[in-house]
Amino acid sequence: MNQTCCIFKTSMGLAGAAFNNDYLARFWLPGFNKKELLTQMKHWSPLFELKTCGRFEKKVVRYFEGRAVVFDEAVSLGTMSGFYTSVYENLRKVERGKTVSYGELASLSGAPGAARAVGSAMAKNPIPLIIPCHRVVKCDGSLGNFSGPGGVEQKRRMLIIEQDLKGSVQ
Repeated sequence: MNQTCCIFKTSMGLAGAAFNNDYLARFWLPGFNKKELLTQMKHWSPLFELKTCGRFEKKVVRYFEGRAVVFDEAVSLGTMSGFYTSVYENLRKVERGKTVSYGELASLSGAPGAARAVGSAMAKNPIPLIIPCHRVVKCDGSLGNFSGPGGVEQKRRMLIIEQDLKGSVQ
C-alpha cells in the first residue's frame, strides 16, 4: 500500500492530509504546528512518504480563503462500522452553507433516535471538512461540540466561510 502525507499552509494555519494510494484517508484541520502534524501522521502510519498534495491542497487553501470548492475526493474509511459509514456518506450530501441536526442525520442514516451515536461518529471523523462534521448542529440550531483544533470557534468560522463564499466552484 502506498501511504503518503502532506503538510501545507492555509490562511488559518497548517493543515495535513494522508492518502492510502489515491484515497484520502485522513485530514487534519488547521490548528496544529508542523511537529504536532508529523506526530499525528506517524501515529496514523509509521511508514509514510511526505509529498505535496497538489490539487487537493489547492482546494483546501481556496476553501479557507472563502472560495467555493467541491470536495469530491474518494475517501478510505478503513474499518469504520456500517453505521458510521452511512452517517459519513449522508453527511457528504449536505450542501455547503447548510446544516443538519444530529437527529436529522441519524434519520437520514436509517437510525432515527440515534443522535448521540451520530455525535460519536462526528467526534471520530477521520476526514473533517471533506466529511463536513462542522455542518452538524443541535436540534435547537446551536452549534454543539466540535473536536477539531480550536473547538466550537473553528466550527463557527468554517460555517461563516461557507455562508460568505466567493467565486465559482472549482
